[in-house]
Amino acid sequence: TQGVAQEKKISLKESLKTAVERNLDIHLEKINLDSTRIDLEQTRAVYEPTVTSRYSTQEEDSEPVRTTQGNAGITSKNTQFRATMTKSEDWGFGWNLDFNNFISEEDSQESFGKRVSSALTLGFEQQLLKGFSLDRSIPRTDEYIARGNLLISQMDMELKVADIIQNTENAYWDLVQSIEQLKVSNQSLELAKQLYEQNKVKIEVGTLAPIELVNTEAEIADREREVVTNENAVHAAEDALKKVMNLPQDDWFTTLNPTEPLDISDLTTDLKADFQKALSQRVEMRKNMRQMENTQLTQKKRGNDLMPELKLSGSYTSNGFDLPELRQGGSIIDSTLIDAFSEVADRDFPGWALALDLTWTPFNKAAKLNKAKADVEVRRQEIITEQTKTTIREEVRGAYRELESAKKTIKANDKALRFREENLKAEVQKFQNGLSTNYRVAEVQKELAVAESQ
Repeated sequence: TQGVAQEKKISLKESLKTAVERNLDIHLEKINLDSTRIDLEQTRAVYEPTVTSRYSTQEEDSEPVRTTQGNAGITSKNTQFRATMTKSEDWGFGWNLDFNNFISEEDSQESFGKRVSSALTLGFEQQLLKGFSLDRSIPRTDEYIARGNLLISQMDMELKVADIIQNTENAYWDLVQSIEQLKVSNQSLELAKQLYEQNKVKIEVGTLAPIELVNTEAEIADREREVVTNENAVHAAEDALKKVMNLPQDDWFTTLNPTEPLDISDLTTDLKADFQKALSQRVEMRKNMRQMENTQLTQKKRGNDLMPELKLSGSYTSNGFDLPELRQGGSIIDSTLIDAFSEVADRDFPGWALALDLTWTPFNKAAKLNKAKADVEVRRQEIITEQTKTTIREEVRGAYRELESAKKTIKANDKALRFREENLKAEVQKFQNGLSTNYRVAEVQKELAVAESQ
C-alpha cells in the first residue's frame, strides 16, 4: 500500500553476504587487483620471442667506374628478405636466429644475371657480471616484484573485506541497539501513562491534589520526546546499514528487521597466545613481510648493478651462394634462392664469431646511489614492520581489556537491572500507600530505563 513501508527480516549472515557482494569499495579493490595482475603479465612479456621481418627492393642508376663495365650507364637492382627471431632467457642469456637472403642484378658489361646469397645465423649473448646470476630473482626482478605486488593487492582486498565485515556488523548491531532502545523508551512512556492513570484515580477519590496531574503530564511529554528521538535513531541506523550493504534504491523504502538473537557468550582468552596468533595471521603483518621481500629484491638487484658489464657474444653462420651461369651461345642460367638454400642446409660455407665486451663506469655514482637508496628502503621497511608489531600488540591488549571489562560490566548491569525493577515495585507500593511522591516514582522509572538501556 502506498505510504506503508514494507518490512524485510534480515539476519547478520545475510547482511554480511550482501555487503561483501555489493559494496563499491570492494569492487574498486577488485579492479585494482585486476590491474596488478596485468602488470605481472607485462613483466613476463619481455621473455616472449620477438620476430621481425623485412622485405626491401632497390634500384639505382650510376656511371661506370671501371672500363670493363662499359661506357653506358649502369642500373643496379637489389632485393632483400630478412627474418629474425630474438628471445631472452634466464641468467642474463639471450639468443637470436637470423635468416637473410639477398638478390642483386647489374646490367654492366662485366656482370650478367642475378646473384643470390643466403645466410642462416644463430647468435647468443651471455652476461657474465652485471645482469648475470644463478638466482632468477636478479635478472627477473621486475617479475618477482610484480608477483609480490599482486599478493599485496590480494591482501589489500582481504583488509577491505575485513573492514566491510566489521562495518557491517557494527551497523547491524547499532540497528539492533537502536530498536531495543526504542523499546525501552516505549516501556518508559507506558509506565508514565500508568502513573498518570493512577493519579487520576487518586484525584477522583480525593487522595491526591490535582496539581500532581500536571507534573505527570509533563513527564509523559518528556518521554514522548525521547520516543521520537529514538525513532529517528532507528531510521538513521537502518540507513547506515543499507549504505554499507549498498542496497538498490528501491530497497531503501523497505524497513529492515534484524533477526539475529542477542547471544552473550563467555570467550576464553590467553593474552600471550592471542598476540602470537595475531602476529602470524593478521593481514597487515603478512603484507609487511611481502613488502620487505620486494625491497630486498630491489636491494639485491642494485647490488648486482654495481658490477661492470662483461658480455660474451657469439654466432654460427651457414652461408649459401649461387651465381648465374653463361652457356655457349650466350644464354644465361639465372641463379636461384633454392640453390643458395641448399648450400645453407648442407653447411658448405660455415662461419663463426666470438666477442667479449667489457663496459666499465669508473665512478658508477648512479648505481651506488641506487644501492644506497635500496639499503635505506630495507631499513625503513624494518622499522614499519616493528611499528606494525607494536600496533598489533596494543590492539590485542586493548581488545583483551575490553573483553574483560565487558564481562564485568554485563554482570554488574544485570544486577543493577534486577535492583531497579525491585526498587520501582517498592516505590510504586509506597506511592500507593501515600509514602512517596509522583516526582520520586518518575525518578525511579527513569533509573529503570537507564538500567534497561545499559
